Amino acid sequence: MKIRLSDNSVLQVSNVIAACPAPDLALLLPPISQTLSSIESVDVVVVNLAYPASSKLVINGFGFLVPNGSNANILGIVLDSCAVEGQSNDGGLLRVSVMIGGHMFPKIFPNSTDNALGIATGSVKKYLGIEEDCVMESEVNVQRDAIPQYHVGHDKKMKGLHEWSRGKGIGFVGGWYAGVSVNDCIWNARKVATGILDGNEVSGLERSL
Repeated sequence: MKIRLSDNSVLQVSNVIAACPAPDLALLLPPISQTLSSIESVDVVVVNLAYPASSKLVINGFGFLVPNGSNANILGIVLDSCAVEGQSNDGGLLRVSVMIGGHMFPKIFPNSTDNALGIATGSVKKYLGIEEDCVMESEVNVQRDAIPQYHVGHDKKMKGLHEWSRGKGIGFVGGWYAGVSVNDCIWNARKVATGILDGNEVSGLERSL
């Protein structure tokens, strides 16, 4: 397979692993651009909060997601001090991250994300019992197109892309096709890489079959 690089040089390769987001990949692969362009993503606001170590968590674990229909403005909370090595609250700060938006982003933030910090601290108080005025540090970041949306018919689209890729030496990795979490992305990428190293034809989309 010959790949033309941005400087117009040509690289001869046996396989290509495409790690671009679906809309960007659509620009590179015109034959399947319509399918790739149809995969939508939504924005997420991530609010990182730090509280005094004296603030105690009422639960111990990675965190939690808030189910649809709960009338909550958040997607979930990650308990960083429990889940992430080096973020322990022993003698330091208690840290949590609040995720807001997703498919609700336009409704929650119609004009700006200025209310994100208030939503986050209010949610921590509601679900974890930590008072809003205890916040010692905070940071608000907007992650654009952070969560691909698997609408009805997604598996059918992935099956079509798999069939198209057969015999072309192209594998796909990323959050747009078979799981949006970091764990899913790592697991799927490992399957693609090890499959190619073993001499197999792997698209990464086999889970849709």
